[in-house]
Amino acid sequence: MATFIGCSLFAQQPFVIKGKLSGLTNPAKLRLLITKPGGAIKDSVITRNGEFTFSGQIDEPRRAYLSLESVSSEAVASKDRLQFFAEPGEIVVKGSSSIANASIKGGKTNDEFQELQQSLQQLKENGIGAKGSKEQQADSRGLILQRQIELRDSFILLHPGSYVSLDLVAQKWLAGNLSELGKYYDALSETMKSSHTGRAILQVALTNRTGYMFPDFSVIDQDEKTIDLASLKGRYVFVDIWASWCKPCRAETPGIQRALEKFRSRNFDVLSISLDANRAAWLKAVNDDNMRWQQGWDMLSFQGKIALEFGINSVPGSFLLDPQGRVIARDLRGEELDRKLEEVLGKN
Repeated sequence: MATFIGCSLFAQQPFVIKGKLSGLTNPAKLRLLITKPGGAIKDSVITRNGEFTFSGQIDEPRRAYLSLESVSSEAVASKDRLQFFAEPGEIVVKGSSSIANASIKGGKTNDEFQELQQSLQQLKENGIGAKGSKEQQADSRGLILQRQIELRDSFILLHPGSYVSLDLVAQKWLAGNLSELGKYYDALSETMKSSHTGRAILQVALTNRTGYMFPDFSVIDQDEKTIDLASLKGRYVFVDIWASWCKPCRAETPGIQRALEKFRSRNFDVLSISLDANRAAWLKAVNDDNMRWQQGWDMLSFQGKIALEFGINSVPGSFLLDPQGRVIARDLRGEELDRKLEEVLGKN
């Protein structure tokens, strides 16, 4: 039996994967790989009379693979591999001499995954034996692959609260298919978005791309009253993230003031958020620089929600949001802000 513990800030729950391959008479090595953002959890066991057990802790259901190989060989047979989801609770694997053809029982996520896999396999089988020229057969295979992509995308939209859907969105991220990432990320349920994987996807989206719904947040202003981003919905909003000790940040202040004066009548507003650890330093800078627009403060600085969730590891940082709260530009400085506002708001 193999036991391992995964490291995460999210709550860990126990899982057990046990099974029997009745056709295995000799010992064999079974490898387990559980995917996660930024890496993978790996382990292996030697089967005894075809039986095996893995156990450990996991923070959420994750795509996993079991691969079977001979004890005398380090090469993993690429086709003798079972794909499933490691999730809290007990998962039972049953098969003969091949792990690829084994059955999986246990957990809602695996039930959903099997449903998807069966639909994908049916599409593939319907295309087997296509006749015609090599070009026509190639076109047929291409059509099947396209329909499988469409089926996966449809699954996400029909099952927004499934960890299978979350994994499919993560696959788009890992494959670099960022043009569609926002659409399918936005379709996920709030539970999926707030998961470990969901937050990892969001951070990359906000750090590197535009076109994503900016998550709502709250900060306190100079009078210790709460400011919610949601209260600014319906306007173009420039979210400015800065600190009093940051000279480049404060050098941007006059430009932000000019932009606000020029475009405020065209449905534009500004919210500045300080990452100062010292409240007095923040308030002094606001007063000294005559920052006469909405000001917020995250006292936890770079360890706070604003920095951690939005991928802020240095200042200045900024996001330009459209009236629906979607990011349309990132890190605009100086004249870049004025030009972008002219572009989206027009010159009249």
